[in-house]
Amino acid sequence: MRPGRDRRLASLIKRLAAEFLEREIAAEFILTVHRTTLDAAGRRAKIYVTIFPDSAAAKGMSEARRLRRPLQLFLRSQLDLKTIPYLDILLER
Repeated sequence: MRPGRDRRLASLIKRLAAEFLEREIAAEFILTVHRTTLDAAGRRAKIYVTIFPDSAAAKGMSEARRLRRPLQLFLRSQLDLKTIPYLDILLER
């Protein structure tokens, strides 16, 4: 993929992931999408999130990972791409 296209796609995935997770995550904690990166082939996206309060990090990551497949389906419905990247959701430290 091209660097400019990768940046735009990563930015779009970040915005859509934030929108989806905000809607689907329970209100017991705050989860924000910090940044998104794509691998060179564009087949894997890493979504870095922060969770507040820190004591809810384990529960927040569990919820976010549980929603990985529905998030991928949401991205498929919103993006006009041949292949939707595999999503990794990681805690930003």
